[in-house]
Amino acid sequence: MEKKKGLLQYFLTMTKVGCIGFGGGSILIPVIESEVVDKHQFDTKENYNKDVVVASITPGALPVEIAGSFGRRNFGWQGMLLGSVGIAFPGALLTLLLLTAFSMVQDEVLRFVEFMTIGVSAFIMLLLMQYIHTVYKKGIKQGKGQSIKTLIVIFAVFLLVGGKNLNRLLGIEHPPLVYVSTIQLLALVFFFAFYTRGKYSAKHLIVTLLLGGIYLLGTGVAKDVIPSFVVTIDILLMIGFALYGLISSFMKSKKDVNVDLKAVVKDLVVWLAAVGIIGGAVALQHPEVLSYIGKSALSVIMSFGGGDAYLTIAEGIFVEGAMITEQQFFGQLVSVVNILPGSILCKTLTGVGYYIGQNVGGTVFSGMMFAIVGFVTSVAASCGFVSAVYYLYDALIKLNIFQTISKWITPVIAGLLLNIMISLCNQCVNLSDGLGISGSVILVGLLAGYIVDFILVNKFKLNTMLTLVVNLVVTAVIAIVVMM
Repeated sequence: MEKKKGLLQYFLTMTKVGCIGFGGGSILIPVIESEVVDKHQFDTKENYNKDVVVASITPGALPVEIAGSFGRRNFGWQGMLLGSVGIAFPGALLTLLLLTAFSMVQDEVLRFVEFMTIGVSAFIMLLLMQYIHTVYKKGIKQGKGQSIKTLIVIFAVFLLVGGKNLNRLLGIEHPPLVYVSTIQLLALVFFFAFYTRGKYSAKHLIVTLLLGGIYLLGTGVAKDVIPSFVVTIDILLMIGFALYGLISSFMKSKKDVNVDLKAVVKDLVVWLAAVGIIGGAVALQHPEVLSYIGKSALSVIMSFGGGDAYLTIAEGIFVEGAMITEQQFFGQLVSVVNILPGSILCKTLTGVGYYIGQNVGGTVFSGMMFAIVGFVTSVAASCGFVSAVYYLYDALIKLNIFQTISKWITPVIAGLLLNIMISLCNQCVNLSDGLGISGSVILVGLLAGYIVDFILVNKFKLNTMLTLVVNLVVTAVIAIVVMM
């Protein structure tokens, strides 16, 4: 009885996070942690960090993977199912409702929601700064040296991935000296962790700096100078050294890797059954849905790099594949998924399914059926991929390479979140033409919203949910006044 009560509480908690999860996957990492570790104490922070690491190295919707992985460990396959569906459902439902509403009052609805984005972005930035501050405080507790290293990692990560967004915000047309994508950065982090294994000898540092430097230069400022074959050789060497570190660490530990194949199969059966039952029911009337399921799963496999990267993948598969039109994708869906809470991947596949269903069946009902299939496939594929990695990780968790990753993953995430904050500012500025407000005024409003939210949380001690409600009400009132 107690377990069922905890399962229900976990489902409601993940649904709540899904309702306030504006801004994409990485933003939800501190939000989920606050709810499941600090508030409800379902599990320890160490176990939660394991879920974050596993989700970060597998394709799929990051918050959905974390919710499913965390739920499985604490509540079994029911927790995996309810947790992942709970966190993804609010955003997918709002996407479906908003796309349906566009057929009636598209311009008015879109302009209002875009205005609301400014207030929501201020709230998101508050959550991100809280997480970054927590990471820094953790470093301070471990000593002055560790706090300095934490700050160095945070700002180094930000400079590597955030140069493009920062230049755009400042109006600088020249490309940054060094720029890597999120997935490229994570590749560097895991190369460093696997090769060094937490031992920062002179040899380890020289090799990582040399190979990492060539990789950064060859994909950044010197990409036109360094021959592509040199970069390819450098990448192969990085992979080789990483594998050497992994094998060396494993041999030294003298531990056998025992993957729980029964648990992996059980997880996969749950998700295959969900997709098979729902997809099969729709396929009885529209066999075209089978092609959509296959291409949706393929898009999830390719979804390394975050939500913005996934939009590029979805465009290549569904627009270039003539399954939906450019107007449907760029004119409506992209705007919607960027201003609603939840995983961009899940919202995108829900929206793509809605348009494919409409194109195939010609009715709103058929669109909704395909949308449901897209939603289920997005959740199932994300959690299915993470299951095998989770159990392998569980078998290798005591190896020093994984201990190194666990130690540094939070500062890396903090640096990525700084980049997301700049990205949010750029997204708000991009709304200036549609709202008829200058970009500088929007930035001032964004800053004002952040300050108000900060005061509500830190001075008046409002919790995040109440702060968000106040934020939305105030923003909605201002939006109505301006639009009148």
